[in-house]
Amino acid sequence: MDAAFRSRRFCYAVLIIAWALTVLPNLGSASLWDIDEGLNAEAAREMYESGDWVVPRFNFQLRDAKPALQYWCQALAYRVVGVNEGGARLPSALGVLVAAAAVYELGRWMYSAAVGALAGVVLVSSGLVVILGRFANPDALLLACTSLTFLAFWRGYWPPTEGEATRTAWFVPFGAACGLATLAKGPVGLVLPSFVVLLFLVWQRDVKNLWNRRLLWGIGAFVLVALPWYLMVTIETRGEFARGFFLKNNVQRFLSADHSHRGSIFYHALFLLVGFAPWSVWILPVLGCAGRDTRQRVAGDSATAGGRFLLVWLGTYLTFFSLSATKLPGYGLPMYPALALLTARFIDGWRRGVVKPRRGLMIYSASWLILIGGILSIGFAVFSGGLGIEMTWFRPVPALADLIPWGLLLVAVAVGSIIFACLRQRSAAVSWLMTGCVIVMAGLMGGTPAKFDSSKSSRPLLVACGITRSDQEWRLATYLYFQPSLVFYSQREVQRWDDEQRAIEHLAVPTPAVLFLTSSDWDKLKDRLPGRILARAWDMYHREEIVAVGNESAWASIDASAVAQRSAKRQP
Repeated sequence: MDAAFRSRRFCYAVLIIAWALTVLPNLGSASLWDIDEGLNAEAAREMYESGDWVVPRFNFQLRDAKPALQYWCQALAYRVVGVNEGGARLPSALGVLVAAAAVYELGRWMYSAAVGALAGVVLVSSGLVVILGRFANPDALLLACTSLTFLAFWRGYWPPTEGEATRTAWFVPFGAACGLATLAKGPVGLVLPSFVVLLFLVWQRDVKNLWNRRLLWGIGAFVLVALPWYLMVTIETRGEFARGFFLKNNVQRFLSADHSHRGSIFYHALFLLVGFAPWSVWILPVLGCAGRDTRQRVAGDSATAGGRFLLVWLGTYLTFFSLSATKLPGYGLPMYPALALLTARFIDGWRRGVVKPRRGLMIYSASWLILIGGILSIGFAVFSGGLGIEMTWFRPVPALADLIPWGLLLVAVAVGSIIFACLRQRSAAVSWLMTGCVIVMAGLMGGTPAKFDSSKSSRPLLVACGITRSDQEWRLATYLYFQPSLVFYSQREVQRWDDEQRAIEHLAVPTPAVLFLTSSDWDKLKDRLPGRILARAWDMYHREEIVAVGNESAWASIDASAVAQRSAKRQP
């Protein structure tokens, strides 16, 4: 095993295969998830179609929630693979691959090639990482940029030969990587990495490393990468983007919960048990081992200093986002590379007999995977409706029954690793565990998302109405209801009405017009709305049907479209 890991080609082949299995299958098959995917995919589409690469817009209005890097990457993906769900998610998928490569190199430099490779596999088979690698938002890009930032620091700071003095070659690449992270998500791309480095240098008693003229070059690299776009968008929008982004979407979100996304101060610590699964079953012994490794008074070797650095990295991000009033799972994603490296260090140490946890601890922790696999299988059976359990808050998705075997496979993976461990075949146990977790995660994440398409209303409604065709004129609006993916799939402006009279007036026009509203609101207004139902679809977000109501011109357009399609099918 160690001989194979000495080859970079072999390690990168392993990482790419693991990433391709967990992230790429059916990447573009599922329709967009609202709200974030619809917002980001459409903002990138409008940037791509308009050619304005400075000012982000959604529904043809300024969008000040996120910086531009996500939209730039999505727009480039649209150019390569087309304007579709796969193009919207491709940057996130590639972001996970970049993060895995950075984690591998960081682990190789800190510890060994085996630790680096194992850490990369752990990262790309962790639940939240895979989910967000298949999701069109900036979190995976921030993950990639954060990983590159800390790789740039460590490679430029720690000497290649033990016993040599620490170096100061990290400032410029660190500053440039922070600039990219700031373009991906905002100030956290600079503030948190800088704070991590400062705390680490304090722990190492090496703060003097900062007093170097290269610090100015690092600041210059950051300014050169991040500042031009922020200046241009501020000037173009006369300060409106800067006020909305920095004050509302950063400061205000930290101080007060946004859109009811609130939670306990322990939210992110507890969510690690879910988001880092299946590897979270070892999280307590991993942290205990890391703590013991850093107790030396003076860190004179890469492993001890690396453990300190990873703990500071993990602790800084966990503390910051725990103190933030707004809580979302994706906020904690930059912690996962540090945790993946610590986990890989622990598992590889156990494999080689260097790390000696209490007797039976590894078997006990692996046994939790049996419980997780059982819960997954039972959960899929329940949510598919197979057990006949009625849920008022969830409509069963029968297709989820196809995923029951994947939970059982995780049980088999856990049992196999326990058997190998009991036989003292530790390398075989690690190989079996790594391979099995990648395969299980590939099956779960590749098969689950598209099964919910029958419970998302935007794409089927627009397809049924023929509104996805760009050669017809349509006026679209919603009443007391809105989903961003409506704008993406229609590729038109969708007006939002909260006033009953405006909704009535929207349909009282000679051109084709469609109004989207919930079935309950339709029951209240159907006697006053000048239109009929064109299509209806179940919406899991509102837990009721959404109806598309069209005026007479819309009905005529649909009839003409249907006739044209039937005629085209008859042609030889």
